[in-house]
Amino acid sequence: LYPELLELNGFIDSIQQQCGQKITALENQKVTLSIEKEIPTPCHVIVDKQSLIHIVTKLIDNAIKFTLDGDVTVLFNLLPDGSLTIVVNDTGIGISQQSKKNIFDTFRQADEQHTRKFGGTGLGLSIAKGLLDLLNGSIEFHSEPGKGSTFSVSIPMVVKEAILENGQGINQWKGKTILIVGKAARENKTLNKVLHKSKAILKY
Repeated sequence: LYPELLELNGFIDSIQQQCGQKITALENQKVTLSIEKEIPTPCHVIVDKQSLIHIVTKLIDNAIKFTLDGDVTVLFNLLPDGSLTIVVNDTGIGISQQSKKNIFDTFRQADEQHTRKFGGTGLGLSIAKGLLDLLNGSIEFHSEPGKGSTFSVSIPMVVKEAILENGQGINQWKGKTILIVGKAARENKTLNKVLHKSKAILKY
């Protein structure tokens, strides 16, 4: 895992744009995508960005793939305890009772007919589940054949104070020293603008 500082609202907007482009490119499907978020603005968290991208896009891609004509809705919610919940609901083909126990196995789809009709390797949910385990997250789902599926994910995160242009929300570190290492660190205007507001001593 490679945790990094991530602004959640911008991340969600980029996911919505990316998935919207995929739906626009569909020829034989009529899918409406709706993404809602209950996230403070701005909202900075520390998380492995690439793992989060994979988990979210695989869940949404699956929902789109198995919804020939219907709706896909996604809700992002940051809970008071710092957990990010992601709920992906679709009105697609659903999952049969006998297939539910194998849904997170590698190289498995709901059944062989789906593999032939919809394609794919059956690795998406398996990898997403593995990444969630690494992130100490969890995933649950509810589904009925012909009535769609709902996948719910919860991921614990470290929530940081917002970095605002006017300096509010910046940690005040007067008397502390920050060591900045990097070839062009001294010339990084954005970095220095933020760090100077902390009142710390900057050393390069």
